[in-house]
Amino acid sequence: MGNEPTIKAGGYLLASDFRSIQRGDFVVHHQRNPRFERAIWVQRVIGMAGDTVRIANGTAYVNGVDGDDLLVLNHAYQVPGATRSLLKESGVSLMSSWQLQRDTLLVMLTPRQALQFGAVPYTGALAMDSLTALEWSAPDWTSRELGPLVVPPGELFILGDNRDNSLDSRSIGTIREQDVIGVVFKIL
Repeated sequence: MGNEPTIKAGGYLLASDFRSIQRGDFVVHHQRNPRFERAIWVQRVIGMAGDTVRIANGTAYVNGVDGDDLLVLNHAYQVPGATRSLLKESGVSLMSSWQLQRDTLLVMLTPRQALQFGAVPYTGALAMDSLTALEWSAPDWTSRELGPLVVPPGELFILGDNRDNSLDSRSIGTIREQDVIGVVFKIL
């Protein structure tokens, strides 16, 4: 769910440890932050060693350039509760949706889907924000407003494509390049 819409829940990937890591690649890595269960995770590389990463209004900037510009990402939107069945019929995953009020849903959508369903960007606090306050982060950082920070040597800054519903560098910190198992080269 943390990489929808690019990688669907239950989807398959092919990865290789023979490929060099490039900004924008999905990597398969060992998650070693003690705050979370040790596991193998998949996320997109946003920043590499020496890069300056900043997230402003939910958009990731790398070295001052919009790093999200060419990506199709999910963000949190509000939709009328009555659209639930229409969303489902259209193939929108409701695994990451919440009832905000009696007649309003919070759902993760691409900008194109948001236009299609007349959705409004959600600007309230997210559950992810409570996980952003790491020992390495500033107290006022959130999942939508973070940095700037310089990625340390031998480390990577990673984000999920389901930006408002992903455990990634905003919550686990940067990851070590040596924890990368492989680079994804095919999403099935």
